[in-house]
Amino acid sequence: MPDVPTAVEAGYPELGNVTEWYGVIVPSATPRDIVAKLNGAVVKALTAPDVQKRIAAIGQYPQPTTPAEFGQIIKDDYQRWGRVVKQANLKIE
Repeated sequence: MPDVPTAVEAGYPELGNVTEWYGVIVPSATPRDIVAKLNGAVVKALTAPDVQKRIAAIGQYPQPTTPAEFGQIIKDDYQRWGRVVKQANLKIE
């Protein structure tokens, strides 16, 4: 669609570097040792060569993080999309 501007060209520069992510989220009251154990299991699975190969085959690239890093990703995206919603004056109908 050559006549349709990109999101950046339309005035939304924060959409120029959007990444897709998936994660495991637990209730905030979950004990830290349980969170660490779950995170360790997820990281182990995502770094297994056969899992990486299967995920790469569908065009994805796993990037395991710590719980703190993942929390920051969620906070950053919340702020980014909040700005976009305000700039575009989007309303719930």
